[in-house]
Amino acid sequence: MKTKKLKLPHTLILIYIMVVLTAAATWVIPGGQYKRVEKDGRTIPVAGSYERIESRPQGLGALFVSPARGFVDAAASPRARAGRRPP
Repeated sequence: MKTKKLKLPHTLILIYIMVVLTAAATWVIPGGQYKRVEKDGRTIPVAGSYERIESRPQGLGALFVSPARGFVDAAASPRARAGRRPP
């Protein structure tokens, strides 16, 4: 008996599906945040300080802008620059 090989969609299709599901979740899951404090040069959340805030559901425009914005933000982060060698 032959077994069928599992064929997954392209990686970018999987990423786009995750972005769509995340945008849809913004319409269902209520907004909230923790208070944060600076400790040893890091910003950490305070346990037990969660509070609900106004939700900001994402629309169709966010589906197209969010991947590009994520790439730009990641490239501009100090961690991304730390791995680069000077020219």
